[in-house]
Amino acid sequence: MPYLKNQYKLTGKQNSYVFLTARTNKHYHSAGKIREQIWVKALKKANVPYRNLHQTRGTFISTLISNGEDINYVSKIAGHENVKVTLEKYSEYIPCKNKNFGNCFG
Repeated sequence: MPYLKNQYKLTGKQNSYVFLTARTNKHYHSAGKIREQIWVKALKKANVPYRNLHQTRGTFISTLISNGEDINYVSKIAGHENVKVTLEKYSEYIPCKNKNFGNCFG
């Protein structure tokens, strides 16, 4: 959130949008423009194979969970209505502490 708040300080006074184009200093009119002008270029520069923004969100969430981040925290930053939603989608990424229990195979 601090990053968005800082960005809003830069652009929010000029426009109600947070992210503006560098060329015109106006908001993007479509997600396609953001994808073409920013996202694809950033992925290429980072030498990362193409993934759409939603896939990247899922990767971020599953990586947090598989690295042991608190499920309540992950659910909150993911914007899920409750932890149940997060667990239904991402429970397979929860690391198993007891390798002899249930479906945990190690």
